[in-house]
Amino acid sequence: MSITQPQTGVDDSPDIPAELFDSERSRIAVLLMNTVNGSPAAAQEFAKRGCPLSYRSVIWRRILGIRVDDIDVMYYDQLKTHVLQHELLVDSLVYKDIKLTATNDDQYFVFEDYLYQVTCPFSYYYVSVTVAEP
Repeated sequence: MSITQPQTGVDDSPDIPAELFDSERSRIAVLLMNTVNGSPAAAQEFAKRGCPLSYRSVIWRRILGIRVDDIDVMYYDQLKTHVLQHELLVDSLVYKDIKLTATNDDQYFVFEDYLYQVTCPFSYYYVSVTVAEP
């Protein structure tokens, strides 16, 4: 990082016209997204200067080598539904763990509820797998 290299999320202030930086970063993000077998290293290098919000999930999936299809999204939605329908002991354990972690760290406490909403469905994975088997 240097002062001559603007950062997404840092340098997108009202003082700097958005056309100078955002449009170029968005153009590069679209190029990375449209490349079928794009390099994770290229995506990682792009992310070092920040990702526009609308492309973050795609760029991070590319960096981590994760492919998310409709079945994965549907399965996650099912897990979220299980969380709403059933209450397990593990729910309170996850909540307490997040509460302890998030309240002691200024970077995470604002995301406390979001962390709970995202992590709780993953605690239901084992339950849904064991229930589904005969």
